[in-house]
Amino acid sequence: MAIEWGSTSLKMIMALHTKHGFNIEDVQSIPYKSIKEGVEWTDIEALGPLLAGAISRFRKSADGRLESILGVPGYYTGIAENSCKIDIAGSVVGQEHIYSAIDRCSQYNLPDDWSIMQVLPRLYRLDGQYTNKEPIGIRGHELDLNSSLICVNQTFVTQLTDILVQHGIYIDYIRPTLLSSGSVFLTEAQRFSGSILIDIGEKSTDIIVYRDRVPIFSEWFPVGGHNITNDISIGLDLPYEEAKRLKKRCVVGEIPLDSSLEYVKQIAEMRIEEIFQLIKDSIASSNTVDMEGCSAVVLGDGIAHIRGVRSFASNILGCDVKVDKTSDAGLYALINDHVSKSMSYQEVEDKSNIQIIKDKIINWVLELFNK
Repeated sequence: MAIEWGSTSLKMIMALHTKHGFNIEDVQSIPYKSIKEGVEWTDIEALGPLLAGAISRFRKSADGRLESILGVPGYYTGIAENSCKIDIAGSVVGQEHIYSAIDRCSQYNLPDDWSIMQVLPRLYRLDGQYTNKEPIGIRGHELDLNSSLICVNQTFVTQLTDILVQHGIYIDYIRPTLLSSGSVFLTEAQRFSGSILIDIGEKSTDIIVYRDRVPIFSEWFPVGGHNITNDISIGLDLPYEEAKRLKKRCVVGEIPLDSSLEYVKQIAEMRIEEIFQLIKDSIASSNTVDMEGCSAVVLGDGIAHIRGVRSFASNILGCDVKVDKTSDAGLYALINDHVSKSMSYQEVEDKSNIQIIKDKIINWVLELFNK
């Protein structure tokens, strides 16, 4: 079971793990307004018990053990960069040296309420020679590692999991939703060459930037599809639901066939332009990728279903844009990413153990001939 803590609702998906992947058994979405009008998604005290109750109902319908994956929203996650250097004194680089460099990079000062969840190696440098692959089996003196640190707000995680424990519910895995979305909705080639994943929900927008296969930057903005609908509602003096219906009918970036939608289009375009300009300015200030040389994928129920948004966004960002209309994309990514990793975990672990043994043999042989 995967849980997405969204900006307007709690979403959960139950899937049966099979040898071929997974089968979706159930999907549930609980709007926050169904609890209490005006409750915000950052109100963990109010939403924690709701989540506990929903998980309990899911468990009753599950046949057997139910693993739980909690997706941490972009507001409570971040990416930091750290580089470190270790002296390997002329040895052949082995897996133990890689582990040592990763451990050194994890020693990074963060604010008290934040912690490092994962260290992702990005670039290695052995005696001045750069590579994005582990330089296993090569002799050298100094090993440098540039890495991305995946960080989470520990206060959010602790507060929420404590509430769930009080209801007898334990979370098995915690994963930033953006990281799973990047793994699922961006190809390996996109993650290598430089790409941006943009997830626009109802009340928030998350972005994550990849380069050299590794996420190097993320950002969160308190704006989304709700703001577009609300602007239309205010601008045309219409009920919110009627404004939402009109938003789905308009086509941005083009002259509407129905002239009555012209003002709707203008209002939508102004807000959409603001959102993508925020994204563009944020990436430019991060100095992480060249917009002209990368690509972008847009997800999210807040904007992905608006017609014409692909070319409209491409013109603002200055790069190729693809729009993926997968419903509940973050939820799908969490379960898909988890199943993919769990299917390959044992194979990776076995390879790692074999590699360590090989490293020891290589070092022993080289030391013997160098005597």
